[in-house]
Amino acid sequence: MTRAKVKSAIETTNLHVVQAIETYQGKHIAHSLGNFVFGANTNPQKLDSMIYQATFVQENGQMECTTHNVIPVLLCTRLPCLNFRPVPLEGETKEKFLTWLDKENEKLAKRPYLMNRR
Repeated sequence: MTRAKVKSAIETTNLHVVQAIETYQGKHIAHSLGNFVFGANTNPQKLDSMIYQATFVQENGQMECTTHNVIPVLLCTRLPCLNFRPVPLEGETKEKFLTWLDKENEKLAKRPYLMNRR
């Protein structure tokens, strides 16, 4: 899908690591969420991942994304990863991840996605 066709929000995948979230024409593009649940590698180099949560409503026959939230997670609590059940980050670890993602978003473009820290 080309950027010109982005209507509300889009998530793309390519690498097995978390990448920045871009804002393009007022719409969000989550370039990569990381491995999330990926059972092919029990010893991944990066345990960070995220859930990109979006709420959509239908208005005038169009689906519009109304809210966005990032939930930072770890793929597993220890290596080797055997159960592949993401665990939400909390406290200082969560804030560290969100600060890192903010910096990555700023590097991506002059239109960064600002984290909702709720």
